[in-house]
Amino acid sequence: MNKHLFHISTQQTPKRLLLVTVSLMLAMLLGGCYFPAAVRDLGRPGGTTPWWCKGSPDLASQECLDFSWNLDVGVTTAMLSPTLADFVGATEITNRPANIGVPFSKVATPTTFNPYVPNVYLYDGTSTTSRLLGVAWEISAATAPTGFVGARDVWIQNATTNNWWLTAWVIRGHENHPGVFAPLHPCLTSTGSILTSTTDTCYTDSHTEAFEILVANDDGVQAPGIDALVEGLYGLPNTVVHVVAPAANQSGTGGATTPAPYVVSGVAATTLSGKPATAVLSTDPADTAGSGSPADAVIFALGNLLLSPDVILSGINEGQNYTNIGRIVSGTIGAARAGRSSGVPAIASSQGIVANETTDFPTGATATLALLEDWRLGRTVNTTKSVLNINIPTCLGALTPRGTLNTVVKTALEPGDNYGLQDCASVEPIGNINNDLEAFNHGFIGITDINRTEMLTVTSFNMGLALNFVPFTQERLAANEAIFEDYDSDVICFQEVWLPGHVAGIEQALGGSYPHIYKVPAQQVITAGAACTLPEITPFADCALAQCPGLTGAALVACAPAACAAFLPSGVCLDGVIGAVGIPNVTVADVLAAVTQPTGKFAFDGALGLILASKHELKNRQFQDFIANSSGNHRGALYAEIVLNERTHVVGCTHPTANLEATIAYPSSGNFASWEAENRFMQLQMIAFANTKAKGNPIFFAGDFNCSIANATNGVDADFAPNCQLWLDNGFTDPSAEQLPCTFCEAENLLLQAGGGSGAFALDHIFVKNLGATDPIIAERVFDDPVLIHALNPVSELAPENAPMTTHPSDHFGVQLDIRLP
Repeated sequence: MNKHLFHISTQQTPKRLLLVTVSLMLAMLLGGCYFPAAVRDLGRPGGTTPWWCKGSPDLASQECLDFSWNLDVGVTTAMLSPTLADFVGATEITNRPANIGVPFSKVATPTTFNPYVPNVYLYDGTSTTSRLLGVAWEISAATAPTGFVGARDVWIQNATTNNWWLTAWVIRGHENHPGVFAPLHPCLTSTGSILTSTTDTCYTDSHTEAFEILVANDDGVQAPGIDALVEGLYGLPNTVVHVVAPAANQSGTGGATTPAPYVVSGVAATTLSGKPATAVLSTDPADTAGSGSPADAVIFALGNLLLSPDVILSGINEGQNYTNIGRIVSGTIGAARAGRSSGVPAIASSQGIVANETTDFPTGATATLALLEDWRLGRTVNTTKSVLNINIPTCLGALTPRGTLNTVVKTALEPGDNYGLQDCASVEPIGNINNDLEAFNHGFIGITDINRTEMLTVTSFNMGLALNFVPFTQERLAANEAIFEDYDSDVICFQEVWLPGHVAGIEQALGGSYPHIYKVPAQQVITAGAACTLPEITPFADCALAQCPGLTGAALVACAPAACAAFLPSGVCLDGVIGAVGIPNVTVADVLAAVTQPTGKFAFDGALGLILASKHELKNRQFQDFIANSSGNHRGALYAEIVLNERTHVVGCTHPTANLEATIAYPSSGNFASWEAENRFMQLQMIAFANTKAKGNPIFFAGDFNCSIANATNGVDADFAPNCQLWLDNGFTDPSAEQLPCTFCEAENLLLQAGGGSGAFALDHIFVKNLGATDPIIAERVFDDPVLIHALNPVSELAPENAPMTTHPSDHFGVQLDIRLP
């Protein structure tokens, strides 16, 4: 089908179009529900005031929009802590009003009111699994704060503390339609909630507004699945059901919509059982059935019919929609996502099909209604951007589904996976079931949040592309490019990618799989005059010519510092020598020519050597530059933020000063007493910077930190160990060092020089902080399999007669963390 991703009908009025456009942009930005719903409600004919804007009197339109925006900011932040376990560092407030649940806070009581930041969260108990019920403000002030617009606040002064309290009932399950700021909630006591069902008296007393549902699908308005669902929904009390669906079957269209200038329209129709419906049509000639897509139906319902539902139910689809295949291809899921993108929570429902068997839509309807009940009570995944996806197996004979499992999306099918299997007689233990495919295969009703990122994979790899320092740079680059073409991670921190051509090669290999790349340009420090006088450099040059005759490139760099250490210059002259050794195929003459004129202090023209590559958008990028405190190579750190499950996560990428004590003395031009002291300075600076940027959010800091803590269990030796310890002392964890052997392993890895040492160091780390309660983090050592490298034309370091050669991708092994996000 000729479908595009998004289209707003040109039949809408300019004012309405502007409201919808603003609503959609803000909904996508924030992910909340109140502002988009207020826009829809106020845009209805006659302007309907949403329940949270009602009072004495109701809020005016602009006041309602302002208040709704306040709520979305506060709710989105609060929903980062849906259980008490997520509200890390909070303490119970014992002096509190009655019958509001159990309040917790982790900040000092403020003296002024901030409408965007509720400082108290209300839970249904004191256990780690206690659920969020509402939000509140506790303010220390002599008089009641001014509060929100409209003067509808109900501030209560605590007789013990004299602090003022304002509660807001805006968390799903415990909304309170008669009074968003009611001083207590009919479903709450002083120790928690008594809510068990939407038929409870306390629920009906607090939810007086009719519950609106929009039902869509991708099988078409006359399909049996949508009919079964609608019939079940019509039995719910105080509920309004709207059915808006494609005129004909549109399975497999994903989230496609009719492209401009074509439009969609609706005509009166019914479901199979005769319930009123709207069938959505498309004028796109590529849509030979003349039907709008599932996403078209939702957009049409919200934009043209001016519906303002509390939730969208998409389905019941005839056929299962799970794994990443269903998430991408399914029109049922596409309709749900279109609703969520417009600020409306959504649930997609699919019933499994079995060849030559009747699809069991009654079971699917029962399961979907049960999920809807849990959703209304706030017992499901309850983040503001979630899209729930339920798949119900069709069981053979008299069998029924084994139960319901909340699980995760399987990202890719593997050999042996069976997309159609639904064995309701299976006895596979629940503990062995890891994703939605396995749940369905073994006869379970599986529920996933398809907008949630369950796993995060972070990788660090020092590629060792240090020309003249690490052998076979060009040849290994080609082998690494082949590895990265199919490599699957979320965030990768590369180090020692020094030269522009190498950077370009890695970026090309990463291709579209890692669309977000952060790097900074090279920056060199050039001497005002010649770095060395002839008397300063001549003794070293003469020694190198005598002791390393005919050697160039890596061979010369390995030989000269060791053979001629006594003749190495000092100060700025030594800086110039170090900076010159990155010259391709460097010779003694090249070094002489470079240092006897103004030259750079750093090797590789001052390149940082860092690349931060990500599948997730890298926001708020920052560069911490150590150029004024670097010796030999320009050092620094890259920082960025990724947003996962509505929470900001900070990622860092670095490669501080190395331990070169065995190769070259610390230069007198440096700002510190030793290589170790320079490395320590950088580690302290990065710890402080990362903590400030994170503001308590999770941090994943990757790189070759050039420090290693001895670990006899893993056979790891120490190197600048106190500098690594700085991170642990600051509250970071180091899963890779805890679990893995060496990453710079001189005995088994690509050697810096022939006959290299036998040290086994864990220099490569991914330090983690502020993650909260989670499953154990799994660390892996990666890029440790040998590769074949081939001679190049023109010849680089590997001679054709010695090719191909088996070696390693780098002189370092990579490390990787697989993290299940809380």
